[in-house]
Amino acid sequence: MLVGRSWTTTRLMAATENGTSPIGQIVSSVDRLSMTRGARGHLRKLARLVARCLAETRLTGTLPRDPDEGAGSPAGVGHDVPVRAEGGDRGSLGALAIGVALAGAGVGFFGRRAMRTLNPERWIVAISRTATADDPAAIARNGQQVLHAPEGHEWADPFPVAMNGRQFLFIEEYVRRPGKGRLAIVEPDDSARGWRSVETVLESDTHLSYPFVFPWQDGWYLMPEQASTGSLELYRATDFPRGWVWHSTQLSGVSAGDATIAEIDGRWWLFAAVKVPGGNAADELHLFHAESPLGPWTGHAMNPVVSDVRTARPAGRMFQRDGRWYRPAQDGAVSYGHSIAILEIERLDLGGFRQRLVEVIDPTWRPGLIATHTINAVDGLSAIDGLERVSRLRRRRPIR
Repeated sequence: MLVGRSWTTTRLMAATENGTSPIGQIVSSVDRLSMTRGARGHLRKLARLVARCLAETRLTGTLPRDPDEGAGSPAGVGHDVPVRAEGGDRGSLGALAIGVALAGAGVGFFGRRAMRTLNPERWIVAISRTATADDPAAIARNGQQVLHAPEGHEWADPFPVAMNGRQFLFIEEYVRRPGKGRLAIVEPDDSARGWRSVETVLESDTHLSYPFVFPWQDGWYLMPEQASTGSLELYRATDFPRGWVWHSTQLSGVSAGDATIAEIDGRWWLFAAVKVPGGNAADELHLFHAESPLGPWTGHAMNPVVSDVRTARPAGRMFQRDGRWYRPAQDGAVSYGHSIAILEIERLDLGGFRQRLVEVIDPTWRPGLIATHTINAVDGLSAIDGLERVSRLRRRRPIR
């Protein structure tokens, strides 16, 4: 915290005849205002790190692979600004560095409060009709069309769907008053505002987001995030895409964030960011497997398979390219949902999981963005969201 780093890492080392080598690690975001609060969740994950590495060693008969070569720690993800003082009086320089860091933290805190007052933040959704399902990241490299939400609303977590020649976007629609999210569908068009119609499709007493929608056996299903309830619920379409009824509880007693499923090598896998006591909701990736996308789900023996705030939380559907599977993940080291990491899945089976970074989507695809955290594509329509600052000094014409 004092040197201004965005994340902190603890590595577990194994001592062998050939020396010591890292066999596992955890990476957490740094709380910029409280060392105690920031360390609490990080330290609670250490016991699970030791248990996980011992379990993998017992099952495989070999030490786990160096985390810097795969699972959960791709080089280049996140942003780091270390500060170091060299030479001179170490005590004086150390005290000076601590004083400057604490002053910077205070200035940063009040600066962010003032910035959010003068330039409030809002989530937006943009689309492109040039990207393909096997390259959703192309939307960040090509031109986009921003969909302008009605006044008082914000749109995020876009999931495009194509059916019978029509294209829809399932989105989280955040209503500033009363300050809660619900699920809606948007039908995009080429108008100035970017959409023909918007309609609420699912609402509850709790916040809803991340509308993961998928087809299965001549039907459509919807698995939204409602982590505050401590369960993962599944809904079935009665009149797609507008009518939905509750189908079943997929996970109970689990605060699962942004649950994402895919059938890989004949088995269904569910990826979810699971919040542990004292931890961050974006820190750890848990895997579950089942014979069908409707469950029942069994937890992976090595959970959490990733303990890294830079690559744990899902950021959209998984996709295939040249026979290989890829998954988008949120990089939350700098801030919540700061950027998107595209990772290749190198290993996924009942014995382990490993991934490798191939691309990073920073919030630079549109001027004024400070975060981007969900990306999805079907052939002919891709979508991405972003967090931007809006100046109160600039008058905006309301959209009826």
